[in-house]
Amino acid sequence: MFETRVLSEPNPTGGQAPHEPDSNTATGTDNGNAPIPEDLSEPSWAPSTELLRDFMADPTATQARYTQARYSQAMREVLSARPHLPPADESAAAAASPFVMYSREQWSALSDQTPLPLRQDDVNRLRALGDPLDLAEVDAIYRPLTALLQIYATGMVKLRGQRADFLGESSRVRTPFVIGVAGSVAVGKSSVSRLLRELMSRWPGTPRVDLVTTDGFLYPNRELVEHGIMDRKGFPESYNRRALLQFLAAVKSGAPEVSAPVYSHVTYDIVPGKSQVVRAPDVLIIEGLNVLAPPRITVAGNSLAVSDFFDFSIYLHARPADIEQWYISRYRQLRRTAFKNPQSFFREIASWPDEEAEQHARRIWRDVNLKNLVENVAPTRSRATLILEKDSDHRVHRLHLRKL
Repeated sequence: MFETRVLSEPNPTGGQAPHEPDSNTATGTDNGNAPIPEDLSEPSWAPSTELLRDFMADPTATQARYTQARYSQAMREVLSARPHLPPADESAAAAASPFVMYSREQWSALSDQTPLPLRQDDVNRLRALGDPLDLAEVDAIYRPLTALLQIYATGMVKLRGQRADFLGESSRVRTPFVIGVAGSVAVGKSSVSRLLRELMSRWPGTPRVDLVTTDGFLYPNRELVEHGIMDRKGFPESYNRRALLQFLAAVKSGAPEVSAPVYSHVTYDIVPGKSQVVRAPDVLIIEGLNVLAPPRITVAGNSLAVSDFFDFSIYLHARPADIEQWYISRYRQLRRTAFKNPQSFFREIASWPDEEAEQHARRIWRDVNLKNLVENVAPTRSRATLILEKDSDHRVHRLHLRKL
């Protein structure tokens, strides 16, 4: 998925140039000390300054109180810290955690139990721009992961049949196994989602695998402008959440055909009259920034979250300082390639001086994507079934699997 919905400066044509796509709350605090997670055994931020607390409470006022240099430095210090994660041994902390941690070595040792049907040219075709994903990474991490997903998918089919027998249901509606993939801009969601689609389709039990991104459920630019939230594109309010929930409800109800809107990363907008038709696949992968957000509480008590329709969910985690570098690197590549397309929403940027473009990219990261990550995306991490923790080289070095 091409995720450069990133501009928030006024563009040369006079309109608002946009951003990046999705909600939650921060961890609590304790009498002015560093934020204390509700559950110390769960993944959580561990900043050593008061900045993050202030930022969570009022991002705009916080930035105004700090000089730009101090603000940027402090945010890097706060968010570059690795999250607290449970140790690998069965200590008291690990035992209390809802996750079991696996090192890269422990996880990759499971590869021998699983076939690897891809070659390097297949991986090159699947990976997103700027993602150094290679066959060795696929072999070590995603080969065992798809085997685990097959276990979950097969178990779901068996459970569905046993439940139908118990309830005396004569009609057996077959529904897809739904996987959610969440994480920041530029963290590698698109590569992982496409790779899972390819690998799972090679298994005999799940030959038909579809992938839908939540970009298609963004409101059209015209509506975002009308409501004054074009500069919030990618934040929760920029999505047609009702339409996304209706789509997933239809899929999980066994509808033979369900349509999803299509988003163009060239025009940076919904494509009028175009749709992606999902025809009862064995597996459906839903990729989006914040698909793990909790439900909105309503008086009627009928709150639903997108993740209520997931059978398995994956969160891609990395230090924000690393994600920033990946984002800037991809931005540079896009200036040399996709932005030069005459139809590109961002075509003006391709001709900007390098220094001006670089400053613009860093402003967008700081004011839009980092803010969205801190406020809306990162807090949903502990809701995942599996957390893939990436290092600065994009390789997964730890995994956290939710206990059954």
